[in-house]
Amino acid sequence: MNKKRIALSILFSAIFLFIVFSQVPFKEVMDVLKMADFSWLIIAVAVLAATITLTGIRWDQVLQSLHLRLPFQQVIRATWYGHFFNTILLGPAAGDVLKSTLFAKERKLSLTELLSASWLDRLLAGIGSVIFGILVIVFTLATKQNIPLEIPKTNPWLFIGIVSLILILFLTVKRYKFLDKIKIIKKLKDSFVKAATKMYNAPRKAIFVILLGCLGQILLSSVLAWTLASVLQTNLPWMQMLWVFPVIAMLSTLPISIGGVGIREGSSLILLGTYGVSKPDAVAASLLCLCVYWLLAAIGGILILVGNKNS
Repeated sequence: MNKKRIALSILFSAIFLFIVFSQVPFKEVMDVLKMADFSWLIIAVAVLAATITLTGIRWDQVLQSLHLRLPFQQVIRATWYGHFFNTILLGPAAGDVLKSTLFAKERKLSLTELLSASWLDRLLAGIGSVIFGILVIVFTLATKQNIPLEIPKTNPWLFIGIVSLILILFLTVKRYKFLDKIKIIKKLKDSFVKAATKMYNAPRKAIFVILLGCLGQILLSSVLAWTLASVLQTNLPWMQMLWVFPVIAMLSTLPISIGGVGIREGSSLILLGTYGVSKPDAVAASLLCLCVYWLLAAIGGILILVGNKNS
């Protein structure tokens, strides 16, 4: 892992947290945390643990479609490795690489095949997340809920220019096959295409993985909702707020901070505040959500140590 990238991510997290706590006194947040109802936190921990395990089941299905039949408990354990790396490093992308690398070393497997399986799993899960997002939007529109969030005005020509630039870059890379000139990238690309072809030939399994991805996104998005419930003293329009939690969860996975630290707190402060959640409550809920992630990441870290010792 690039040390400069990690250093920048730590810096960004620190800057985001500084901005958040410049808006909310730390003492007020601590006062809210002291009054938290830990019964809701137990549910949050259970939901996140179920989400991680569900991710393992999903990855196992992809591995099976690629004719990589591995012991189920080993696949689940490696998925917990991934949660550890996702939380302490730069999100799912880095977590998948390190999880696959460590698992390949333990089981003496092809790293290329494991990476292809991980990326294919992410792609199918992403489709599931899009389906979940569409369902949330449809529900919001069908129930005529008002979203109290102003969309910033943008110059349409700027949008057209960005899209055109991306398209030109894509066509240029495809035309001159720049990536194929790098052996490791060509090997990974060929392996991924092969894996995707095998999954395409098993449509039932692909649909099952997509549905698991959708369910996983629902569970993951609800973790912040449970931690928010633990600190609230008033009722909120939960049905109107459904769209907020997946948005915050997705923003937290952006690879520009350490485990979403700072981004989760800042986005919670803004988005939850639009529904009347006080600033201390919003920040306290996001910090509790972070603690839930760290608690289960510690379990993943322990499993890594045990796995290395056994190997």
